[in-house]
Amino acid sequence: KKEVDLILPIGDKLYPIEIKKSKNPAHATKNFNALGVYEKKVMPGLIVCVADEIIPYDKTAWYFPLWAI
Repeated sequence: KKEVDLILPIGDKLYPIEIKKSKNPAHATKNFNALGVYEKKVMPGLIVCVADEIIPYDKTAWYFPLWAI
C-alpha cells in the first residue's frame, strides 16, 4: 500500500519522483523507502510541486518547481 508517483530507472539506479499540488508538501518522501525491495540503488529524488525554486527537502529529495519542467 505504498506508492511513488514516478520512478526513473537509469542503469542500476532509481530516481523517485512525487507530484504534489501544494507549495511545500510535508511527508512527500515517506514512501521512497519502499523502493529498497529492488536490487538497485535509490538516488535522491524530486518532489514536483508549485515551489518557487529548486531547494533541498531533505537527504532524499529536492523540491522542484512545476514551472521548470
